Amino acid sequence: MKIDRRDGPWLLVSTASLAVGLAASWQRWGNPLVDCGREMNQPLRLLEGQRLYADVSHIYGPLAPYLNALLYRLFGVHLAVLDAHGLIATVVILGLTYWISRQIMGRAAATGATLGVTWLCALKQSGNYVLPYAYAAVDGCALGLGALALSMRFVQNGRMWLLASAGGLAGVACLAKTEMGVAAAAVVVAAALVRSAGHANRGRSLVVGLTPTFLLIALGYGALAGQVGWRTLVYENYLLPLRLPQALVFYNRRMFGFDEPLRSLAQMLAISLRLALICVLTLCLALCLVRRAAAEEHRAARVRTLVRMLWITAVLLIGVAATWQVTEWDKGPFLAVPFLLVATLLFSRQRARERGRRIGRIAGRSAELMIVSAFALATLARTLLRVRSGGAYSSYLLPAAIVIFVYAWTCLLPLVMPDGATRRATRRLTLMFVFGWLIATAAITISRYNKHFNYVLTTPHGTMRVRPDLGIAFEQAMAFIGEHSRRGDAVAVLPEGTALDFFTDRRNPLNEEITTPGLLDEPRAIRRLAETRTPLVLITNRPTEEFGAPAIGRDYYQTLMRAVELDYNVCGLFGENVTPGMAVGDPRFFIRAYCRKTDR
Repeated sequence: MKIDRRDGPWLLVSTASLAVGLAASWQRWGNPLVDCGREMNQPLRLLEGQRLYADVSHIYGPLAPYLNALLYRLFGVHLAVLDAHGLIATVVILGLTYWISRQIMGRAAATGATLGVTWLCALKQSGNYVLPYAYAAVDGCALGLGALALSMRFVQNGRMWLLASAGGLAGVACLAKTEMGVAAAAVVVAAALVRSAGHANRGRSLVVGLTPTFLLIALGYGALAGQVGWRTLVYENYLLPLRLPQALVFYNRRMFGFDEPLRSLAQMLAISLRLALICVLTLCLALCLVRRAAAEEHRAARVRTLVRMLWITAVLLIGVAATWQVTEWDKGPFLAVPFLLVATLLFSRQRARERGRRIGRIAGRSAELMIVSAFALATLARTLLRVRSGGAYSSYLLPAAIVIFVYAWTCLLPLVMPDGATRRATRRLTLMFVFGWLIATAAITISRYNKHFNYVLTTPHGTMRVRPDLGIAFEQAMAFIGEHSRRGDAVAVLPEGTALDFFTDRRNPLNEEITTPGLLDEPRAIRRLAETRTPLVLITNRPTEEFGAPAIGRDYYQTLMRAVELDYNVCGLFGENVTPGMAVGDPRFFIRAYCRKTDR
């Protein structure tokens, strides 16, 4: 569907929403403790000549760290450079979301989908796009949506260069984050199969679409393997899920719903029943409103529909009551999205095939809907049993699913109604609900930013607004590092928090920027601390229950901590209202410093 001047006011609403969100969340995007230290420090280490995967461990593709290293070289080593990267990616993602949405639904609904991605994903503090947990994820999200948009254009007009370009973006997405590249490649395959008629044409389309994908992957990873070796890439950095440590297996199973699959399915069913109840109540309200306005038109059909809806409401109320306690883990509406995506995919496939019989090939809005649904399913492949509403990882997987979610509410649900008037009333109600839900979400998000992230942490490389307990501890630790080491000295921070190295111009002596369970080569780390005669080791109170081992030194890396305690003395404790003897897992955040004995 062509975007024209009538889209202008709706695009202005989306732009104003983003501007308000950025103003409210300004400099509050990242977390200096969790993940962000890696995003700050890795590019700097590459800029200084270290090799990714060999000298600097990395579990994602090479695109983001090398891109950020280039940006550091061009514009300086500063948080603002990373923020600019994230802001540009955010605008690209939201622009693509609106364009993709407009191909299958109207302006108001497309705006609702765009606002949904803005407030449920882009500006969520734990999974935002500006200073994310991994730029690999935000770049992969943008590239995947780009591949989806190009694939939809190919379905619309059949031009092969569009399919080849989509395949190229899928290849680049694989160099950002593997699973996002796989989803992008899947939509290229789907577009080739949907658009082309006959085995020969489909084979040709697949070759045209996937050749750039495999070529870019081979060139990118082949060049890296020539530098560091395939074993280093695959086994030491886990670019492929081979020989994963038990802690990472535990994390993946727990976070993605595979630890207790039956319970995860029960949660999905419980949320589905609640959403179905809301849908039926919306239909009942629409019928009542229209009956008052025009009781003489289609009265009998409306009464029959209302009676059916009331019976269904009663059944759903029983189901919701019976499953009320099931959703104690996650209560977000997107737990039910996999069911919705499968249903939408089957619906759009049937509609597209019916149209295809008339014109000789699959085409039209149903074909485009099928492509979007297939992409949304592919992006959620790793989280199908536990799709969270935003969060540190789901934020980058949800945009296409949010588009389908809004489409189902505003376009599919009205089709249940018996006539045009009730369908229009339903569409107006669902749009009101969508916009009301998003306005409430925006208000809650802004309130949380202002309430919890108001401590100004000022550093030589930029300013962050963080939680007070984090800000106080980091500020005290930075002052201590400045007093007990020199610029360029090695300072190890475990298990997370290497933002301290970035902020104080110290270097991380370890290959790993994040040393949560399963990510650290323990013998190598002990050797590196000894070889570099690292003067300071800092331990942050970062409990890691999600890996099945909560406390560093007690539940994991005991050998490393014994080596630290042998060669170092405790020489500092930083945080708000800290007391001696605090251990990792204490509800209060703290940082403990160890000074090398021979250097005292």
